[in-house]
Amino acid sequence: MNWKWHLTIGLFAAIITTIILKIFLPFQINIYTLGVLALVSVVSPLIMDLDHGNGKLKDALTGLGLMLTIFALVAIQTNLILSPNKAFQLIVAGTFIVSLAHITPKLFKHRGFIHSITFALIYGLVISVLTKNIYIGIVALMACYSHLVLDKIPLKIT
Repeated sequence: MNWKWHLTIGLFAAIITTIILKIFLPFQINIYTLGVLALVSVVSPLIMDLDHGNGKLKDALTGLGLMLTIFALVAIQTNLILSPNKAFQLIVAGTFIVSLAHITPKLFKHRGFIHSITFALIYGLVISVLTKNIYIGIVALMACYSHLVLDKIPLKIT
């Protein structure tokens, strides 16, 4: 499956998951949450291909992580709509994304551990911790898991 299909189906999974969480659980969405959801919804379906070192995702995530970090630093200096705590979370997320993009292909073989339910669960947990929002973590998990479904390995554990 190519990255365009992974992104399309992953975005669909993220939107459906967000709607379900909003209807059945106390998932509060504000401007910050909406921005983080957009970012997570785009990155999550493609994150499993980070173990492919020559892919477009590595360059895209490097740029995205740097932009996220720069935006947060500017927000701190200019007292934009973000609190210092939220800006710090964005800096951590941006740094994490850049590091992940460059280290992962060197540590893992393509379609190895990163293409597993275990990785999807860990990824969802990391997103929950970084955002301090379990619901965003659940959206990340479902969008990430859609990648396994499209690759026809939905039950792969490791």
